Amino acid sequence: PKLGLPENTTVNNKASIYFDFLPAVSTNTCSNIVVSQFPTAVQSLVYANVSTVYPNPSSSKVYVHVFKPLGRAQLTLLDAEGRVVMQRNEMLQETTAIDMAHLPAGIYTLSIVWNNGKQVLRLVHQ
Repeated sequence: PKLGLPENTTVNNKASIYFDFLPAVSTNTCSNIVVSQFPTAVQSLVYANVSTVYPNPSSSKVYVHVFKPLGRAQLTLLDAEGRVVMQRNEMLQETTAIDMAHLPAGIYTLSIVWNNGKQVLRLVHQ
């Protein structure tokens, strides 16, 4: 390592492979920028087991039951292809119903995001 590089210095690196007595073959090239602090715009999320969904599998409504009040949370329901089919913000206190009767049968992903936490659950809709 080179010590004393100034902030925002670009360091270019390259990797090569040698096969027997043949000339080197360049395989990878990368550039790195020297920083003293790693920048991030993402807050730390706590992944927690704070809720359950029932009945699972379901044919009409599912109920999200939280073990402790989470306050305001965003519920996002995604189909198997990753499309958002439902998204809403609400206060999660004990039990919240989600009507899935209008959705086609399949596997869905429910994402629950609150203040500093997230939980992802899988649902089967028949």
